[in-house]
Amino acid sequence: MLFHILALFVLHSPAQASPTATSIVALDAMPGEIPLVYLSDGTVKEVPAGREDSIRRLLQQSEPDHSIFQSSDSETVYEADTLDESQMNRWFKSMNRRTRYRAQCYNRAHIWAFEANRDLGIRSEKVFMFFSSRYIREYHYRWWFHTAPLTRVKTAQGSEERVMDPGFFDRPVSLKAWSDDFIKPKTPCKKVSRYSEYASLPHTEYCYFMMAPMYMWQPKDLEAVDNGAPVKERFEEFDIETAYRQAFWKSSTH
Repeated sequence: MLFHILALFVLHSPAQASPTATSIVALDAMPGEIPLVYLSDGTVKEVPAGREDSIRRLLQQSEPDHSIFQSSDSETVYEADTLDESQMNRWFKSMNRRTRYRAQCYNRAHIWAFEANRDLGIRSEKVFMFFSSRYIREYHYRWWFHTAPLTRVKTAQGSEERVMDPGFFDRPVSLKAWSDDFIKPKTPCKKVSRYSEYASLPHTEYCYFMMAPMYMWQPKDLEAVDNGAPVKERFEEFDIETAYRQAFWKSSTH
């Protein structure tokens, strides 16, 4: 099946919106289907009749200037911790539950990773689950990504991945158990190593996983790396302050 999908990219126009404003990320226009727009808050909306061309023009005008980044041949190697079960459970029990109603997942995940690093010295990862256009259309789903912290835990079988997502689970869970809660047919998600792979692939799968360092806040950070920006190597104050303010009742980083 041929999917006619415009490549996903985040708006980078400070004249149009503040860095934290909800903006259009992509237009998904498939022949014979109602066009959809992907928004930076993770939601998917139907395009009102007659608006498709104006949205396409807006995206073209707002295409990021890749020349501001200097690409590098060397990639940053990020090493996350592998925890024992007691460390992992201690982290999960301590995770901040004072979230605001309808807090966005990337803000929750960023603070959970930040506080684990600050308070427990844990270097974790993020896992981004991207829902494909196929899944969004077949199941009338209204989200295009979800994210949560991820850690590795020592087991009798070796090191295994666990997703730390107290917004939906009462314990750390495997990647498959995590995705099964969102993917109705419970089919496994395909792993990709770069954001552009998800953005440009023909969406034959229902979902895709991508791992990233704990410092990466939103999909726009992943996309920026594909465009030549360096991988973040520390928590940025603006990201943390914004995530606290938008997702948690406590807005201080201290």
